[in-house]
Amino acid sequence: MLLFIIVLLSYRFYVQQQIKKESAELIQNGGISELKEINVDGDKHYILVEEKDKEKPYCLFLHGGPGSPFPYGVSARSLYPEITENCIAVYYDQRGSGKSFNKELDIKTMNLPQFTEDANIIVDYIREH
Repeated sequence: MLLFIIVLLSYRFYVQQQIKKESAELIQNGGISELKEINVDGDKHYILVEEKDKEKPYCLFLHGGPGSPFPYGVSARSLYPEITENCIAVYYDQRGSGKSFNKELDIKTMNLPQFTEDANIIVDYIREH
C-alpha cells in the first residue's frame, strides 16, 4: 500500500511539473497563463486565463458542477491546447468546486440563481480586466 501511495504521489508531482513547464512555455512565447483569485460575494473563486494570442475572443468555460471540475476547471490547465489556439480561455471553478471549494460554504448558496449571479460577476470581471 505504501508503494502504491508513493507511486501516485510521484505521478502527481510529474504531472504538476509538466503543467508548470507548459505554462512557462506559453508565457515565454508571448501568451498568458494566470491563476486569479476573485472575490465573489465574499467567497474566493478562481479562474485560470490562458491564451496564445491576445487578439482572440474570450471563451468562458463552466464545468459540470460541484465536486467535478473536469474537463474545464482550473485543474485542466494546459490539457486542451487547441482551446488556447482558438480563443482566450477562461476556466472557472464555480462555487463549491475545484480550487473554489470551501468547506465552510453554506449549502443554501448552492442553487441555480446563486450560480447565475456568480457567473455574472465573473463575466463582469473578465470584461473589466
